[in-house]
Amino acid sequence: MKTRVVLWVLVLIGILMGGCIVVEQPSQQCCQPQQSQQCWLTVTSASPDVWGYVFLNGYNTGIFLSCYSRVQIAFPCGCFVVQIVDQWGVGSHWEYACSGEEVVFYYW
Repeated sequence: MKTRVVLWVLVLIGILMGGCIVVEQPSQQCCQPQQSQQCWLTVTSASPDVWGYVFLNGYNTGIFLSCYSRVQIAFPCGCFVVQIVDQWGVGSHWEYACSGEEVVFYYW
């Protein structure tokens, strides 16, 4: 009987001590917001039929591309789907590009 009580006390102490284990705090590096590096993407119209607002990954950049012109867009580095959308909301075909590349639209 005495052995059982001692065993239960040891198990109870072990369980209580298990909750007191010190866990190392996460480093400050993981908790700080990641700084997105800005890169440039050049979009060119090589046709009189290609003009409108430049969309990247479905979002309007607010930058208007005129026919036979070139624009540069600052955006977080990575790869994108590029599309031109005219004043009536009609979208061109999609082009796939990565930061630092030039996207040339030869046709709508």
